[in-house]
Amino acid sequence: THQRTDNRHPVTFTYIRRPNYYAAFNAGHQLNPQQRYGLGLLYHPKIGSVLQSQTNTTDAAWGTSINGTLYEASDLQAQFQINTNSITPQVGAHDLPEGDFEVTYPLGESGNKTTLFTNDAIDVAVQHTGTFTEIIPLLKKPSDTLQTNNNQLTLNRENVTLTLEADNPIIIQETKHTSGNCIVVAAHITAENSLTYRLSFA
Repeated sequence: THQRTDNRHPVTFTYIRRPNYYAAFNAGHQLNPQQRYGLGLLYHPKIGSVLQSQTNTTDAAWGTSINGTLYEASDLQAQFQINTNSITPQVGAHDLPEGDFEVTYPLGESGNKTTLFTNDAIDVAVQHTGTFTEIIPLLKKPSDTLQTNNNQLTLNRENVTLTLEADNPIIIQETKHTSGNCIVVAAHITAENSLTYRLSFA
């Protein structure tokens, strides 16, 4: 786990490399209204990127949405832990200790969100008063196979499968956004008061 913190602004970029995935997580003060924070990229060493937040969007960026407003489209004041030990971001570039990496941040005054990066998966837990929608922007190539079965989604590419498992039903919504030769397909999970879901590769 590698972390970089700006010396001019309170912004921290974290890069998480595990045996079968690479992820980027961005947090801090929003410097430009186009920025989207949180889980910005999920990459597999064999098949490339499968998740990517699109800047200046609310329908194709990872995050928690209330009535079309995305929490991750504003300041994101995160707390970090490695194996439950608190990590204070330091200016510059630093490798963090080995272990499971956890990010927690408030969702306004209505709840909080925790993302845990382990060797095998990425686990997300959302606590939020009332109804909300979680958005996961997936990158789909023309040759990919994307399937949903109630609370589970699979994206198959070149014999590698990304699986999204959630407490609640997953609905797929194609967007107008593209990235390279991929279209951005948003997985929507609507929940009330709480939600957990997992991203993993096989």
